[in-house]
Amino acid sequence: MLKERVFTAVVMAAVMLGVMLALPWMALRVAGLTQRFVQTATALVATDIAFTLLALPVLLGIGPIPSTPEQITLGQAMLSLVGLTLLVWQTAVRGNILRHALDASFAIGVLIAIGFLIAERVVSGWLFAPTP
Repeated sequence: MLKERVFTAVVMAAVMLGVMLALPWMALRVAGLTQRFVQTATALVATDIAFTLLALPVLLGIGPIPSTPEQITLGQAMLSLVGLTLLVWQTAVRGNILRHALDASFAIGVLIAIGFLIAERVVSGWLFAPTP
Protein backbone atom coordinates (compact mmCIF):
# COMPACT_ATOMS: atom_id res chain seq x y z
CA MET A 1 0.00 0.00 0.00
CA LEU A 2 2.76 2.45 0.95
CA LYS A 3 4.81 1.51 -2.13
CA GLU A 4 1.80 2.26 -4.35
CA ARG A 5 1.28 5.65 -2.71
CA VAL A 6 4.95 6.55 -3.06
CA PHE A 7 4.96 5.42 -6.70
CA THR A 8 1.81 7.45 -7.40
CA ALA A 9 3.36 10.52 -5.74
CA VAL A 10 6.56 10.19 -7.79
CA VAL A 11 4.62 9.76 -11.04
CA MET A 12 2.40 12.71 -10.16
CA ALA A 13 5.42 14.92 -9.41
CA ALA A 14 7.14 13.90 -12.65
CA VAL A 15 4.04 14.57 -14.75
CA MET A 16 3.41 17.93 -13.10
CA LEU A 17 7.06 18.92 -13.58
CA GLY A 18 6.72 18.00 -17.24
CA VAL A 19 3.61 20.14 -17.56
CA MET A 20 5.28 23.00 -15.68
CA LEU A 21 8.19 22.90 -18.15
CA ALA A 22 6.14 22.27 -21.31
CA LEU A 23 3.88 25.29 -20.89
CA PRO A 24 6.63 27.94 -20.79
CA TRP A 25 8.47 26.12 -23.58
CA MET A 26 5.39 26.47 -25.77
CA ALA A 27 4.92 30.12 -24.83
CA LEU A 28 8.58 30.91 -25.53
CA ARG A 29 8.42 29.00 -28.81
CA VAL A 30 5.39 30.99 -29.95
CA ALA A 31 7.19 34.22 -29.01
CA GLY A 32 10.36 33.09 -30.79
CA LEU A 33 12.37 33.29 -27.56
CA THR A 34 13.36 29.66 -26.97
CA GLN A 35 16.90 30.75 -26.04
CA ARG A 36 15.41 31.97 -22.74
CA PHE A 37 13.97 28.59 -21.78
CA VAL A 38 16.74 27.42 -19.43
CA GLN A 39 16.66 30.63 -17.40
CA THR A 40 12.87 30.67 -17.33
CA ALA A 41 12.56 27.01 -16.38
CA THR A 42 15.19 27.36 -13.67
CA ALA A 43 13.41 30.37 -12.18
CA LEU A 44 10.01 28.67 -12.30
CA VAL A 45 11.27 25.44 -10.73
CA ALA A 46 13.24 27.27 -8.03
CA THR A 47 10.29 29.43 -7.05
CA ASP A 48 7.99 26.41 -7.11
CA ILE A 49 10.31 24.65 -4.66
CA ALA A 50 10.43 27.74 -2.45
CA PHE A 51 6.65 28.15 -2.38
CA THR A 52 6.16 24.44 -1.75
CA LEU A 53 8.44 24.70 1.27
CA LEU A 54 6.51 27.75 2.48
CA ALA A 55 3.17 25.99 1.99
CA LEU A 56 4.16 22.73 3.65
CA PRO A 57 3.65 23.89 7.27
CA VAL A 58 0.37 25.52 6.26
CA LEU A 59 -0.91 22.31 4.65
CA LEU A 60 0.23 20.22 7.60
CA GLY A 61 -1.50 22.65 9.95
CA ILE A 62 -4.76 22.42 8.01
CA GLY A 63 -4.72 18.64 8.29
CA PRO A 64 -7.37 16.42 6.73
CA ILE A 65 -10.21 18.30 5.07
CA PRO A 66 -13.52 17.75 6.87
CA SER A 67 -16.39 16.18 4.97
CA THR A 68 -18.82 19.05 5.69
CA PRO A 69 -18.20 22.82 5.90
CA GLU A 70 -19.60 22.89 9.44
CA GLN A 71 -16.71 20.76 10.64
CA ILE A 72 -14.02 23.24 9.53
CA THR A 73 -12.30 24.78 12.53
CA LEU A 74 -11.29 28.43 12.83
CA GLY A 75 -7.64 27.41 12.63
CA GLN A 76 -8.22 25.52 9.39
CA ALA A 77 -10.06 28.50 7.93
CA MET A 78 -7.27 30.90 8.88
CA LEU A 79 -4.58 28.60 7.51
CA SER A 80 -6.61 28.23 4.31
CA LEU A 81 -6.46 32.02 3.90
CA VAL A 82 -2.69 31.88 4.41
CA GLY A 83 -2.52 29.17 1.74
CA LEU A 84 -4.62 31.28 -0.63
CA THR A 85 -2.30 34.23 -0.01
CA LEU A 86 0.69 32.05 -0.88
CA LEU A 87 -1.04 30.94 -4.10
CA VAL A 88 -1.71 34.54 -5.13
CA TRP A 89 1.87 35.50 -4.30
CA GLN A 90 3.23 32.53 -6.26
CA THR A 91 1.08 33.47 -9.26
CA ALA A 92 2.42 37.04 -9.13
CA VAL A 93 6.01 35.76 -8.95
CA ARG A 94 5.42 33.39 -11.87
CA GLY A 95 3.81 36.25 -13.78
CA ASN A 96 6.88 38.39 -13.20
CA ILE A 97 9.19 35.61 -14.41
CA LEU A 98 7.06 35.07 -17.52
CA ARG A 99 6.83 38.82 -18.13
CA HIS A 100 10.59 39.09 -18.33
CA ALA A 101 10.96 35.90 -20.36
CA LEU A 102 8.36 36.97 -22.93
CA ASP A 103 9.11 40.72 -23.00
CA ALA A 104 5.51 41.42 -21.98
CA SER A 105 3.77 43.58 -19.41
CA PHE A 106 3.27 42.40 -15.83
CA ALA A 107 -0.48 42.04 -16.44
CA ILE A 108 0.13 39.78 -19.43
CA GLY A 109 2.65 37.75 -17.44
CA VAL A 110 0.15 37.26 -14.62
CA LEU A 111 -2.61 36.29 -17.07
CA ILE A 112 -0.30 33.72 -18.64
CA ALA A 113 0.66 32.47 -15.15
CA ILE A 114 -3.05 32.10 -14.30
CA GLY A 115 -3.56 30.19 -17.56
CA PHE A 116 -0.65 27.91 -16.67
CA LEU A 117 -2.10 27.37 -13.18
CA ILE A 118 -5.47 26.39 -14.62
CA ALA A 119 -3.83 24.06 -17.16
CA GLU A 120 -1.77 22.40 -14.41
CA ARG A 121 -4.88 21.88 -12.26
CA VAL A 122 -6.86 20.47 -15.19
CA VAL A 123 -4.10 18.00 -16.10
CA SER A 124 -3.70 17.03 -12.44
CA GLY A 125 -7.43 16.50 -11.98
CA TRP A 126 -7.75 14.62 -15.24
CA LEU A 127 -4.85 12.27 -14.63
CA PHE A 128 -4.95 11.84 -10.86
CA ALA A 129 -8.60 12.27 -9.87
CA PRO A 130 -9.62 9.82 -7.16
CA THR A 131 -11.82 7.04 -8.43
CA PRO A 132 -15.22 6.67 -6.80
